[in-house]
Amino acid sequence: MGKTRDVEDTSFGMSTLDDALAKRAQAQGRVAIPNPRPEKGSIYRADNFEFAKVGCPALYIGKNEHLLSRAADAPLRADEFDLHDYRKFPTR
Repeated sequence: MGKTRDVEDTSFGMSTLDDALAKRAQAQGRVAIPNPRPEKGSIYRADNFEFAKVGCPALYIGKNEHLLSRAADAPLRADEFDLHDYRKFPTR
């Protein structure tokens, strides 16, 4: 999809690795953002959630949402995908 302004920390707040991700993102000129859609519960279906539950540092990096090729206030690309493309089948 292209280069982004950010990297999503889907597991934000569940691990001591949040700061490490933010530091690496900053070194790349990006920012780490918390999961913009926590209500979808994707972290709870992830394999690494089981590690986090028992105290093992685990990181779940999600989609990079804000594309450099688009305006900073453009809709999140995953939201557009969900709205227009998710589980849609081409017509013949």
